Amino acid sequence: MIGFWEITENLDEVMSRIKLSDEETEAMKNFSNERRRLQWLCTRALLAEISDSEKKIIYNNNGKPYLLDASNNISISHSDDLVSIILSKNHLVGLDIEKITGKVEKIEARFLSSEERLAVDEKNRINQLYTYWCAKEALYKIFGEKEIAFEGNIKIDPFVYDESGSFTGRVLTSRRSEEYELSYCIIYDYMVVWIIK
Repeated sequence: MIGFWEITENLDEVMSRIKLSDEETEAMKNFSNERRRLQWLCTRALLAEISDSEKKIIYNNNGKPYLLDASNNISISHSDDLVSIILSKNHLVGLDIEKITGKVEKIEARFLSSEERLAVDEKNRINQLYTYWCAKEALYKIFGEKEIAFEGNIKIDPFVYDESGSFTGRVLTSRRSEEYELSYCIIYDYMVVWIIK
């Protein structure tokens, strides 16, 4: 299940919709940026909305989110005014969303290999760059280990860009090698990429 929350509320409005534990209330105070605090709260409000009971999100040492009751695997993403969660009882999941603005062109050399850069369709350049970026973020999240370089360890196989579709990606390290099928689409003006394995 994938859920989306468009942030239109202020902090007080979201706070009135969810019940936070004392630990969560303390964790929320760690965010000095109000936008980031609102995204964090809306993530929990969205989880409460799409799950059948009250769930708590915890994080491992690598920062990967888990549900305290282990009822589902979870991946979380947020960008600007959109928050998203993917849940699965039986599969590992990864998810990333990014607002499409054009900023990604400035950093493409930091996350794309030379082969990937050659595979970008100039006609759909910006959208395809965001697809690559979100794919690499989603792969990083599902793989669940730190010290992974987007350009060196995460590879996206060439694909023909369309408004939605799927393609293959791999995470390669000295200890592990995993291949994943990724899906993507645009919702509003956000690129969304997800993995279910």
